[in-house]
Amino acid sequence: MMAKHVSEEQKRSYFEDGFVVFPGIIPEDLLQELRIEAERGRAAVNAKNGRPSQRLQPLVDYPEHINMRPFDRYQSLEPLRLALAELLEEPFGEDIMPWATRPTIGILYEPADRPWCTSWHRDYRDVTRGLDLDAWFTASQDIRMFNQVNCPLYDDESLWVVPGSHAREDTDEEIRRFPDRPIPAPAFEGSIEACEEMIREYALSMPGAVLVPLKAGDYLLYRNSLWHIGVYSPRLKRATIHDGIFSRPQLMFYARTPIRRGEDGKPIAMDNPNANQPAYREIMEARQAEIESEG
Repeated sequence: MMAKHVSEEQKRSYFEDGFVVFPGIIPEDLLQELRIEAERGRAAVNAKNGRPSQRLQPLVDYPEHINMRPFDRYQSLEPLRLALAELLEEPFGEDIMPWATRPTIGILYEPADRPWCTSWHRDYRDVTRGLDLDAWFTASQDIRMFNQVNCPLYDDESLWVVPGSHAREDTDEEIRRFPDRPIPAPAFEGSIEACEEMIREYALSMPGAVLVPLKAGDYLLYRNSLWHIGVYSPRLKRATIHDGIFSRPQLMFYARTPIRRGEDGKPIAMDNPNANQPAYREIMEARQAEIESEG
């Protein structure tokens, strides 16, 4: 009988919740090597940009600073390869892109001075001006699309998600919480502690939100079409490998999905994905009634 590398619960988590964690998949000796290169990368990207930076991507742009051998070893780890093959073989088939053809691997770091977070969003849909929203939703329902990777070299409690949101449209509760586009972020004010509490309240304000805590050496695969948010603190050291599992249909989506532009050639304003939903119309009608009552 063939050995199992993915549990039934992990399969359920990936397909139903939209994310799966493979715990402790990086051996300790490799973890130490990757940390060394991550710090070299941090120094290199900060020097290049002239300021502290939270992202270095792709690593291959820094060949004079970073030894890629530990990252090659990471991508070749047999337990990881076997787990991904078992999880993705059926839905991806021959559409999966070989590792060597997608040199997109990068590293995410903590902020230097102040806590901050992204807005709640579903990738592409809520951050791309002029995007064809129907094309995005169709693509988001294809399991081969929008698969993202976080692999922390230190314990990481940055990612919040709404499990299962990748497989559906927004709920009425989500629409009422974030009716507008672009979606606003919280105010980053006060002391570090006050700012962190404000951000936590913002994260928890999304119905169904859960934190995805990761230990150093874990491997997280998640659909970035989930509702999700990144929360970052200068008090928590971070160096997280960031990449994607790409498929040919996804590369075709990038190449072919039109961005609607105005006469000046610039993308038009961001469309609201819920403009035709009753919950959104109720909000707009209530706002209009309030304006009229004040007038």
